[in-house]
Amino acid sequence: MLEGKGIIALRKRLARQAMLILALFVLFSLAVYFLGVPIISWIYNVDLAPYASPLLFLSMTVISRAYQKFDTSACKIHRKLLE
Repeated sequence: MLEGKGIIALRKRLARQAMLILALFVLFSLAVYFLGVPIISWIYNVDLAPYASPLLFLSMTVISRAYQKFDTSACKIHRKLLE
C-alpha cells in the first residue's frame, strides 16, 4: 500500500501519461486527415477525398480505444495499491 507522497507521485505520473496520449491523439488525427488520404490516394491511384471524414472517424475511434485501455489499467493499478 502506498501512502501520501507515493499516491501523489503515481497520480502525477498517470496524468503525464494521459496528457501524452491525448497529445498523440491530436497529432495522429491531424496527420491522418491531412496526409492519410493524399498518400493512400497516391498509392492506389484513386481519388479518396470523399472518404477523409470516415478515415478520420476510424482513426479517432482506434486512438480513443487505446486511451480507454490505458485508463482502465491505471484505475485497476490505483485500486490495487489502495487496498
